[in-house]
Amino acid sequence: MRRPFGTPRERVTGLLAWQIFQIRAFLNERPELVQFCDVFSAVPALLAKYMLGARLVFDIRDNAKLAMRHKGRIISELFGAVESLVALASDAVVVVNDPLRTMLPSAAARAAFVVPNVPLTDQFDGLRFSESGPLVINLAGFVSFRRNLQTWCELQAASCRIGLDLYGDVADEQTRAILTRYSLGDIKRCSHVQAIERMRQADVVSLMYDPSIGINRYATPNKYFEALMLGKPVICAIDMRIADELASAGCGLAVRYGDQAALAAAIERLSDLTERRRMGAAARKLFEDQYLGAAERTMRRLYQAVGLL
Repeated sequence: MRRPFGTPRERVTGLLAWQIFQIRAFLNERPELVQFCDVFSAVPALLAKYMLGARLVFDIRDNAKLAMRHKGRIISELFGAVESLVALASDAVVVVNDPLRTMLPSAAARAAFVVPNVPLTDQFDGLRFSESGPLVINLAGFVSFRRNLQTWCELQAASCRIGLDLYGDVADEQTRAILTRYSLGDIKRCSHVQAIERMRQADVVSLMYDPSIGINRYATPNKYFEALMLGKPVICAIDMRIADELASAGCGLAVRYGDQAALAAAIERLSDLTERRRMGAAARKLFEDQYLGAAERTMRRLYQAVGLL
């Protein structure tokens, strides 16, 4: 069976083709500023800086050292060192939260801007929750066994009180095997517009990332902010960074990763429509108080700092 993201050879070939495409684009367009998203785009970006005089904004979504830790210490340290050097060579750095900024070299940290993955357009149109039938659990995006999939599937199989809404990319064969075992193999992608609408129809959004993977502890994915925007309670793993914010704002629950009994208890609590509405209202308030318009304001300050505005 063909791997969802290609063979290692296909991925390497695709990466090289991406480098060549970027270099050609920069030579043709000679941009004043290049904003790039990861270390795999660093070589073309650095060439644009030192050959064409472009200013660089290094947008770090995931810390490379943490993200590559599962590949072993040597690879993890190597990618971390490259990321640090590229950050120091950049005119500005973007990170998604303050803890990730502290992991940068001190000079790069001073030039860093925290830009959360907040939707640019507010799409809230009121709190929506089902009043009967099973709870709809939004479990979508990058569908992976490392996002508590096994426990959710076991819980759905054991109870008629929840229904999993699954869509997106299936990560690997281990994930596909779990889905097939529970007769959930027909997972399809959908547009972002459709994804927002499906989240709007959900009762709860699951963001249970395996905290044994270092980068997952610091994850603040776009789905988190979309859930807050739409006023949806969130369930996450205890050791994730967002757990503290969910608890203090009263807009979600954190349970131990892989603990089916704890997850069932959380679902029992969220089965109360009044509780879902209370948490949903708290989620929306958190979004309005701290995140609405935050990305746009910060990006404006960033572009002013590098002389683009």
